[in-house]
Amino acid sequence: MPVVLRLLGRFEIATGSGDAVKLSGARPQLLLARLALAGGAQLDRSTLSTMLWGDRADAQARASLRQLIWTIRQTLEPVPDALVADGTSLRLDPVAVRTDVAEFDQLAKSGDAANLETALGLYRGDLLEGIDLIGLAPDGYFLQERNRLRDQALRVASDLIGLYDRDHQYDLATRAARRGLGLDPFNEALHGCLVDALQKLGRHREARDQDDGFRAMMQAEFGVTPLRPPAVLSAPQRATAARSVTPAEMSARLPAVGADRPTRSRVWRVAGGAVTVAAGVTLAIGYWLYPASPSSGPGTARPGTSEAVLIDRIPTRNLEAYDQYMRAEALRQAPGDTGEAGIILAAYRRAIVLDPEFADAYAGFALVTVGLWQGSLDGNSPSLTARVEAYEAAGHALQIDPGNARALIVLSRIQAEDGARDSALTSARRAVAAAPKSAEAHANLALLLSYAGNNSEARAELKLLQRLDPVPRPEWLMIFGQVAFADGRYDGAIADFVSVWPEMPRNALMLEHLAAALSLQGRIRLANQFKDSLMEQTPTTNLHRIAARYASLLSEKHLGRLLEGLRRAGVPDWPYGFKGTEAMRLTGPELAAITTDARWSGQLGDGSAFQLDSDAEGSFTYRSDTDRQAGRQFLREEELCLVATDRPAKGEICGPIFRAASEQDRDSEFVFVSADEVRYFSVSN
Repeated sequence: MPVVLRLLGRFEIATGSGDAVKLSGARPQLLLARLALAGGAQLDRSTLSTMLWGDRADAQARASLRQLIWTIRQTLEPVPDALVADGTSLRLDPVAVRTDVAEFDQLAKSGDAANLETALGLYRGDLLEGIDLIGLAPDGYFLQERNRLRDQALRVASDLIGLYDRDHQYDLATRAARRGLGLDPFNEALHGCLVDALQKLGRHREARDQDDGFRAMMQAEFGVTPLRPPAVLSAPQRATAARSVTPAEMSARLPAVGADRPTRSRVWRVAGGAVTVAAGVTLAIGYWLYPASPSSGPGTARPGTSEAVLIDRIPTRNLEAYDQYMRAEALRQAPGDTGEAGIILAAYRRAIVLDPEFADAYAGFALVTVGLWQGSLDGNSPSLTARVEAYEAAGHALQIDPGNARALIVLSRIQAEDGARDSALTSARRAVAAAPKSAEAHANLALLLSYAGNNSEARAELKLLQRLDPVPRPEWLMIFGQVAFADGRYDGAIADFVSVWPEMPRNALMLEHLAAALSLQGRIRLANQFKDSLMEQTPTTNLHRIAARYASLLSEKHLGRLLEGLRRAGVPDWPYGFKGTEAMRLTGPELAAITTDARWSGQLGDGSAFQLDSDAEGSFTYRSDTDRQAGRQFLREEELCLVATDRPAKGEICGPIFRAASEQDRDSEFVFVSADEVRYFSVSN
């Protein structure tokens, strides 16, 4: 008889006859669960050791793993061949050990109501409920699985409601909706389905009570009051909502430019069909006034598409412009790679062309563009060009609407990057004042307060953010992690960044802070793994580059902690691991002699050849295997600075010059080092 692992809810083991088997300790349970979820695939012993003891020495981790294997063998004694082990890997026989997760996944794919009911019954709670997955399994695998399975359970509830509604089994639809709300009590779509089913059963008072209670809960938790579902509107209201809205009626409902409008960053999901306006323009309506939770994806339950909700407010009179704006908003909020940025910007641009007075479209464009600038995503817009575009777009938005929160957020970010911290905080506070219920505005202010070293105020803003947006979004967790790191609360920072890692595994800021926090705790082995991921992504990563990037943003204490942690994790001082001492550094006349009217010939850090010619007036020409530049050069504080005047987006390249050490010289006399590159060269005049 096989052993059955129950991983949904609290961990349990039962034999095929139903007898309970005890396995004490969270780590043995996690190891057994990880093997079981692999579905019979082999898992490397070193991977499992790192998952559970990433901060221990190899020998100690291997010894602990052997102890756990022995414990699991004793537990699985009724099926002695269940655990298959060799010198390098482990696996479970899927025939001997079965899981409720595998059964749940299989049943959830069915279109049969009975199978979906069984699947929902198997979902006793979140995966491995009660176990500290962040502290005990920081690789993020279990957290990712927990979120996936919760979303799957909500989809099952949604599918059940649809099947029961189709077959007019409204009592069963009511039960499925209640079970879904038990998993996500703030799911407005499931609430609307429950109200609809109660009305169809003739339980009108109960439907009204459900809606009143939900609206009160949303007001208390988020400070917003959702629109009433069509099912609880009066007959005249339903008749009005169900018909198309004429352009004249739409125009009469629109606010004047600059009037109150939705400012919260969100995906406005369909919550009751669509209103067909003029010329075939169809607008998604029924706004969620809080950010969409992970459960609010395709397949989430919603009311019948024949029912529509009146449009409350739209921030433009041009409906085609609004349609383009909505497309951009949906893409901006949806997870995806940065390649979508060009599509998003194009949609915002079309909205602006259709309505040059559309402040929110300018602000949305600015918000995406400032992200490109800060991330230096040159495939969409060169870094400095993106900065100018973001600044101009935010300026247009504020000229039209001085209280536009998004535009103020963009302005504060640019000011912060420019080192104008007081001005940045002023703009961020204005954004919060303009949109006090905007999670985006509070998150931005919290981050800037943390950068300025005002950590107590930053924590207060984060508490407000949690009330407004209790569903942890990756971008919010990043801010929580940065504030915790700035506070010196490394456990909290690690927990927040590890939660982000499965969703954003290549985010440089996350990898830098996570590696630093782990090394400052003494967990060097695990810190090195995240440092290696960072270096693999950007081989030229070095402490000088990181210091230059964050110098205008982070407080001195925060930046000092980050650099010290990264130094302990093994991040090099200069690109390509170059090491130069003060004794090797050129200064004064010796430095001036090789930087004026000279020819440099040599190799870059990646091995490619280059040549630089300078004249007595300070002009230079530069050629390498992949690049050509012309510009001017000068000395500043014992460093050489090069400015490529034919490429203004590149800015200055500054750094010291060292005499080459024998093990590094590549047959060169000198080394010019900047935050981004190394040039080994010899000089001829």
